[in-house]
Amino acid sequence: MIFPKMVRIRQTLPSLPLADPAAEVRRTLVDAGFASKIRPGAQVGITAGSRGIRDIALILRQVVNLVKSLGGRPVILAAMGSHGGGVPQGQLALLHSLGISEDRLGAPLDCSIDSLAVGRAFYGDVFIKKSALQCDAIVVVNRIKPHTSFHGEHESGLLKMLAVGLGGPAGAASLHGCEPGLLSRAVAEGGLVVLNCAPVVLGLAVLEDSYEQTRKLVALQPEDFLHGEKSLLKEARQFLPGLPTADLDVLVVDQIGKNISGTGMDTNVIGRLRIQG
Repeated sequence: MIFPKMVRIRQTLPSLPLADPAAEVRRTLVDAGFASKIRPGAQVGITAGSRGIRDIALILRQVVNLVKSLGGRPVILAAMGSHGGGVPQGQLALLHSLGISEDRLGAPLDCSIDSLAVGRAFYGDVFIKKSALQCDAIVVVNRIKPHTSFHGEHESGLLKMLAVGLGGPAGAASLHGCEPGLLSRAVAEGGLVVLNCAPVVLGLAVLEDSYEQTRKLVALQPEDFLHGEKSLLKEARQFLPGLPTADLDVLVVDQIGKNISGTGMDTNVIGRLRIQG
């Protein structure tokens, strides 16, 4: 085979990492009135998903430390729907692969998948893990970014963590049965159902720059999830990298994986969006 001539190019994108992400986590939570939300002895669930967010272990550890300093009992709630094979052992292994462990964070990991139906959305039953309902308080931690399989006012973020992640395999199956064009609405509606029945006290949104470095941390009160996340998604979209051409015949990708994106590689970056089925 005769290959065409190749030209090496380099793309330089804005690099805007936080100077001290750990300190920023503490400042953001304190400024959001976190101390008033955690009572001594309270069991505090902190969500952890399945995506490879660069600073996620560092961020979660700071939340754990602050909960402990207030007299609370932190527990990491695996919030990844049916990922990890939809079984506790698989979800635990997935968290470990992301650097999330009891030894590193100083808090036990809850990877149970038993869930309860707590309400209904237009697409069907909405579920939440039983262990989450047993918490006295829940802190929802997740990255805000455009989803790789659907677009709308609400995509990957805090509400999706509630509607799908904390729903376990049952919650994921219910929402994923929705037709693709309504997935954004499903995420918002399902997330609000969970928000209204679970002891969520705060959300911590992570926004990254084009190099997947933590650029910004934002605390959202539960009543602000719907509108706040919509605004943050617009902001996150501005920092998505993209290929420097609109016309491409062959694309060779170095790495893909579910830890990077639900579709293996970010369709928002490569410019190819498709949902099977």
